[in-house]
Amino acid sequence: MASYSLDLRQRIVQAYMAGEGSIREIAKRFLVSPTTVHQYLQLHKQKGSLLPKKCIVGRKPVVADKQLQLVENLLQNKSDLTLTQLCTAFEKKTGIKVSSASMWRAIKKIDWTYKKRLCVPRNNPVKTLQ
Repeated sequence: MASYSLDLRQRIVQAYMAGEGSIREIAKRFLVSPTTVHQYLQLHKQKGSLLPKKCIVGRKPVVADKQLQLVENLLQNKSDLTLTQLCTAFEKKTGIKVSSASMWRAIKKIDWTYKKRLCVPRNNPVKTLQ
């Protein structure tokens, strides 16, 4: 779908640049609004590209990208912290109060995992049936 949209944008701009009609005529030919044709022409003139703008949806994260290193350092120093304790430690360092859900998203961003060990000690082999 995206390649079709980009192809359509290119054909619209090329048709206008080739002098195949006015903005209104090009819009009628390609079944788009004149405003759309005008926007494509401006986009081509300003950026030289017809790629759509990046869609940014939702709120900004509470824990910014530059603060992810701090979260990682806190986890490396004390890997057994709970989410609540980690939120408290983060607040003491930065003065920013975060919820446990926000902290969880930050931990996921840095790809930090906590893997629990098996209940069986490593030096005792597990007996299996033969």
